[in-house]
Amino acid sequence: MDRELQATPSRRLSPAVWQIILFAFYTTWQMGVIFFSSTSLSINSRTSLPLSADATDAIIVMGYIVSAVVIGIFQQRLLFILRSVMCVSLAATLAMYAPLSYDLLTVLFYVQAFCCVFMICGYMTVAITLFSSEAELKRITASVVILGAFSAVMHSDAFALPFSVFNAVSCVCQIFIIVFLFTLPAHNETPFLKRTQKVFCPKLQIFGLLFMAFSSGMLICFSNTISESVPHGLTVFYVCSIPGAITFSFLVKKLRLGITRIFRLLMVASTLGFVLALSSYAVKPLLYAACAVLGGSMIIGEVFTYYGIAVFDKYPSKAITPLIIAVTIPAAALPMIVLDAFRTNTVMLYAIFCIIAVIMLVVYTVLEPFFNRELNLACAEPELAPRESASAPGFIFNELSEQENNLAALLLKGYTESAICEEMNISINTQKSYRKSVYVKLGIHSKRELFELAEKQVTANI
Repeated sequence: MDRELQATPSRRLSPAVWQIILFAFYTTWQMGVIFFSSTSLSINSRTSLPLSADATDAIIVMGYIVSAVVIGIFQQRLLFILRSVMCVSLAATLAMYAPLSYDLLTVLFYVQAFCCVFMICGYMTVAITLFSSEAELKRITASVVILGAFSAVMHSDAFALPFSVFNAVSCVCQIFIIVFLFTLPAHNETPFLKRTQKVFCPKLQIFGLLFMAFSSGMLICFSNTISESVPHGLTVFYVCSIPGAITFSFLVKKLRLGITRIFRLLMVASTLGFVLALSSYAVKPLLYAACAVLGGSMIIGEVFTYYGIAVFDKYPSKAITPLIIAVTIPAAALPMIVLDAFRTNTVMLYAIFCIIAVIMLVVYTVLEPFFNRELNLACAEPELAPRESASAPGFIFNELSEQENNLAALLLKGYTESAICEEMNISINTQKSYRKSVYVKLGIHSKRELFELAEKQVTANI
């Protein structure tokens, strides 16, 4: 795509570490409201609120649907909307200290839950469209570490955390978050694509991003279901998520592993956790090992935003983040359906979790080279001499002629046969002849082998 259509470094924000940690703390703390809903929730030592699990689930789904629609339509005004939602959430939190009826208190609780879901979706959009990858890496690590520490305390039987204390911390967090949102530049316009602009769309990369969001959402729901079924399982789960987050940061910053490869490793770890859970019917202690492994891979629910930044830089479309939000709805709904159907048969429940996890792992492993090929090739582009032709390759296969190299480059960029013919100004038969010649000279038989060969060459050059 044209360079001027990509997000420029000046439009990428790098908030201070304290701001990133603060927002991470708020979202994880507010999600604790939902954790409280499954226990005997009371406000200021009063009678429990008449909360319903079905109503809470409905509020969460509604939050995702509304956020997808609002963000899709009003994305340029997102910061203003987030500030307004945050103020509503703060007002609801403060009102819960008033001597109101139980029905009104319940409504306020659901308002908080709705605002929290909307803020999480909104912040994900801000991160992908505005934040730098370095800032998002810090946010991901901080979120999981804070969530792990907080949730481990919340689910521990060592002491009970009064809701009044929880609500007070929520108020403080929300006040600081409002200040944080007002520090962001409201006029930092994101260079979204316009309908009149004809730019190459990396469909496979976008599909890969959506697959990451969908599969990670399902795996996290499965993991929580297993951990909740074990005494102290959630405590083990969240404690182990802390070293998992630190390991993720190490893999990215120190070992410089690609995010798609790290995601595959996390999927392998999650699948192993489900296998251990199923095996616990033969060896009981394996259930706690399963909670530990699943907790260590919990960060899988966050890493897709890091990949999303790279995809958005390639193709800055308004539709990307609403699509991500949309796929999270079935990702959360399917585990709930499976749980309701096999709640009394945990063996079958764990077996289904294993089967689904294995299927998603196999599919991702097969498709991974297609997801990251353009992003990997782009990494080597700055070190290469500039080229005049849009079809010029980002690398050279010495075995190929100039036209064959051009065709190979377009294949690696995801061009269809018709698009290649148009770009190179050749007929469909000539294009097929060139492709056959490329495969013969390189000793390969498919596009996937071409992607792998190109990736090896780029890695060797770097």
